[in-house]
Amino acid sequence: MDQKPRQIAARILFEWDAGEGYAEILLKRHLTSARLSPPDRRLVQEMVYGVIRNAALLDAWIDIAARQPPGKSRSRSLLRLGFYQLGLMDRIPEHAAVNETVQTARRCGLHTQSGFINALMRRFIREKTTFMEQWEDWKRTLPAIAYSHPAWLVEKWEEQWDTTAATTLCQWNQGAPSIMARWNPIQGSVESLQDQWNQEGIAFKECL
Repeated sequence: MDQKPRQIAARILFEWDAGEGYAEILLKRHLTSARLSPPDRRLVQEMVYGVIRNAALLDAWIDIAARQPPGKSRSRSLLRLGFYQLGLMDRIPEHAAVNETVQTARRCGLHTQSGFINALMRRFIREKTTFMEQWEDWKRTLPAIAYSHPAWLVEKWEEQWDTTAATTLCQWNQGAPSIMARWNPIQGSVESLQDQWNQEGIAFKECL
């Protein structure tokens, strides 16, 4: 049976959290064997890298939402995936994020945890304004959590420069890296490459 994007993303995150490989290696392994459309492949990549890049923030949200937060487990990995969609992905409808993440839990064998995951995600939706305000406050007071950086590194930057400079570095590090592509004239014209990217919904801009 074909796996859906969130199921593939979840399995990659399970393996990454268990220390079974680097994210890029796990992504390549799973995406090579998966039969996904280009948009779904990009969705998997966005969710995996987004969750990893924002792990500390997502964990802080989970710990606030849950009376008894799960430890390092598959449930926490799925909650990270769910909270990432709700808090940091504007293009995912909330109901779709909840339903698909709960279904992913069941497909991954976490039937007994699906209700718990559903409840916490729905709480995030109800109290989203509070969660987002807390995040804005952390950007000023706890940049290591807000920008998911090691606390020791942020403290070192603050000692070397100041809090403002440390926060600016965190913001810069947290940004998604640009991807550069070089046109190969043997493979076709620039126009044909641009047409292909437009058809696949890939945003791009020319550079010198």
